[in-house]
Amino acid sequence: MRIVSVVCLLILIACRNSEPVEDKSSDLSESEWSDELSVDFNQEITVREELDIQIYLTHHKDLKMTKTESGLRYIIIPGQYENTKPAREGELVTLDVKTMLLKTGQLLNQTDSIPMSFILGRSDVHSGLQEGVKMMKKMDRARFILPSHLGGGLLGEDFIPPQAVLIIDAVLLNIES
Repeated sequence: MRIVSVVCLLILIACRNSEPVEDKSSDLSESEWSDELSVDFNQEITVREELDIQIYLTHHKDLKMTKTESGLRYIIIPGQYENTKPAREGELVTLDVKTMLLKTGQLLNQTDSIPMSFILGRSDVHSGLQEGVKMMKKMDRARFILPSHLGGGLLGEDFIPPQAVLIIDAVLLNIES
């Protein structure tokens, strides 16, 4: 009986923590977060988004899309003004635009009766849409797939959720110098 009491006492003493318990559940402090972790995080997001895009394109074999260096995917269907020049930076472009989520197809935004207008290269419109519009001529139709870094980004914006891959259907209605 004495041995059992001693063993129990030793277990209690061994389990007793004399140091205060630190809360490890809090976020990493700035000193623990590094540029290397940021790069790893962004690479992971890029790989995941690329996989989502590949799955989408596998299910939509009719879309023969081209990929740019930035990661934008596009297909452009020529309109009635094939002999005109593509939109250039500094020009005012007017578009009908429909924005959807790649994963769910959920409609996020659509220009109904009022088209979208902006100065190409000098506005806060998504860089992926601006890149795509520069390849379009008047009345061309296009479908763009924008990874999050070309659309709403890591945090999202307005109606776009964080880290969302977007599908944008666009018709370039007018180009003004």
